[in-house]
Amino acid sequence: MLVRIIRDLGLGLAAGLASLVLLEVTLSLFGIAQPIEEEELSRGFDHSAAYFTPVEDQPGTWQTQFWAADEGRPVVIPPKDGRKRVLMFGGSNTEGFGLRFINEALRDADQLENFEVINLGRHGYGSERVSIIFDQALENLAPDIVVIYTGHNEFVEAGFQKDLEVKWPSESTRLAAKAAQGLHTFQALRDAVMPAPQLSTPMHSSAPTDWQWEYDKFKDTTYPETLQRFAAYQANLERMVEASEARGVGVVLCTVIYNRFSIPYLSTPPPELGAQARDTVAALMAEARDLLPAALEPLFPREDSGRLLNTDWEANTREALASGTKRAATREELHGWRDFEGVLADTDPLLPPPAFWNPKVEALLSSLDVLNARAPSPDQRQTADHILSLIEELLAIEPDHARALFMRGILRDWTGADPALVRADLEDAGAFDRAPLRGTRLTNSIVEEVAKAHPDVLFFDADRLWCDRHPMQLVGWEWMLDRCHLSLGARRLLMFDLATLILDRWEPAQ
Repeated sequence: MLVRIIRDLGLGLAAGLASLVLLEVTLSLFGIAQPIEEEELSRGFDHSAAYFTPVEDQPGTWQTQFWAADEGRPVVIPPKDGRKRVLMFGGSNTEGFGLRFINEALRDADQLENFEVINLGRHGYGSERVSIIFDQALENLAPDIVVIYTGHNEFVEAGFQKDLEVKWPSESTRLAAKAAQGLHTFQALRDAVMPAPQLSTPMHSSAPTDWQWEYDKFKDTTYPETLQRFAAYQANLERMVEASEARGVGVVLCTVIYNRFSIPYLSTPPPELGAQARDTVAALMAEARDLLPAALEPLFPREDSGRLLNTDWEANTREALASGTKRAATREELHGWRDFEGVLADTDPLLPPPAFWNPKVEALLSSLDVLNARAPSPDQRQTADHILSLIEELLAIEPDHARALFMRGILRDWTGADPALVRADLEDAGAFDRAPLRGTRLTNSIVEEVAKAHPDVLFFDADRLWCDRHPMQLVGWEWMLDRCHLSLGARRLLMFDLATLILDRWEPAQ
C-alpha cells in the first residue's frame, strides 16, 4: 500500500521511502496514530499463529489470544494442579455453556474439588479453527479430558473464509499488512480511510448473528460440494480425536442439538436439472409460498432479516431494564409450546420476558400456537391440501429440495399427518440444506461414525437425548433461541447431563 502511494505521488522510491521514514519518526515522537495492538489477520485460520501465550511473571499460567486483543475477554488458564483438567471446545454454543452450570453440577456431586473445567468455546468457530486451537491446547495446557461440541458453524466458517480470500487474495498481501500493523504511518492511513464506527449499542459485531453472511456466496453450491465440506468436518474431528488419543487424553465427542422447525437456507438445484425443470420448480415453490396461510408466515421468512436470532430474545434489553423488568418469562408468556413430560416438564427455560423481545419473537410464538393446535378450518385445510399437491409435483422433479421438504413437513404437522412423516420431512429438509447454519442429521451421523471408530471415546449423543424428551422426537422452538442456540435453562440441564456422563467415566475412586 505504501509503495503504491509513493508511486501515485510521483516520488522516486528512495526519496519516497526516506519521506516515509521521516513521517514515521515524527508521528512516533508526537505520539500520533499509535499502532494498533497486533491483530491476527487470519482470524484464527493460521496454524503458525500462537493462540495461547504465557502470562508474564506467572509461571505455568496461559491466556488465550484468539482474535484482536481477544476482544477484551481472554481466557486465563492457571497452572495445572491435582484436579482432572477438562477443556471444552466448539463454537458459540460451547462458549455459551460457560462454567456456572457444569460447576454447579460437579458441586452437587461433591466433585468440584476433583475437576477443573476450562471453556475454550469461540463464537463463529467451525471445526477447522477449533482444531487449530485444539492442537495448541493439547500442547500447552495438559488436559486430562477434552469435550468437543462442534458442528453448527461449518458454513459460517466457510463464508468467513470467502471473506478473507477477498480481503487477502494472497498470503503475501496478508503478511505485508501484518508487518505494517506496527507502523504509525499505517495506522494514520487506516484511521483516515477507515474511521472507527460510532456505536450506539453494545459492541458484539463479531458474534455470528451480526456477520454479513451474504448468502450469495453459496447460491451456486451443489449438494456434492456441501458433502465435501462435511468430509472436511469429519477429517477435523478424526484429527482431534487421534491427537488426543496419542497423548492419552480422554475424549467426550458430542452430537449437536438443532432446531428442526427452523427453515433451511438453500435449496440449490442439481447441476443436471435442465433450465425448463428449474423454472418449473421455482414457479411451483413461488405459488406454494404465496398460498401459505398468514398465520404460518413467521415460520417461512422470505428474507434473512425475518429469521429469528438468539439476540432477538433480548433486543429491547435496555428499555426493559430501564422499566425495572428483571425476571424470567412465565410459561403463560411463552406460548406456542407443545406438551412436555418428564424432566422438561419441570425445567424452567430461563428466557427473558416479553418486554425484552423483538416483535419477531411474539409473531413466531403466535404462529406456533396455530401450528400446534392442528386445527385448520375447512378452507385452510383445502388450501393446505392444494399446497401439498404443488409440493409433491415439485419434489417429483427435485426430490432433495430442502425448503419444499420443510414446507411439506410443517403442513403435514398442521393437518395432523403421521408424526413419522413429519419427522422424516423435517430431518430431510435439514440434511439437504446446501449451506446449513446448524447441525443436521448429516452432522450428527458423522460424529457418531467417528465415535464408533474410536471405542475409547465417550460418545455423548446430546441431540438424541433431547429428541427423546420432545414430542414426535423433534427438537423445536421451546428450548431453542434460534436455529441452533439453546436457551439458558436448556444449557443448564445439558451441563448437568454432561457432568453426569463425565463422572460416570472418570469420577475418582473414593
